[in-house]
Amino acid sequence: MGEEVATLYGVRGTPTTFFINRKNEVIWKTSSSDKTDPRFELALKEIIKK
Repeated sequence: MGEEVATLYGVRGTPTTFFINRKNEVIWKTSSSDKTDPRFELALKEIIKK
């Protein structure tokens, strides 16, 4: 089952982090742990907006 999910979401490595909005849409996917990436903050803002 894990391989099917990985294929479905395009996971190519671990760890992979997904940001999913309130509409259950993947808005950003990353395999990086770089917290200084500006897309990280943009994804967080998108997730918490109402």
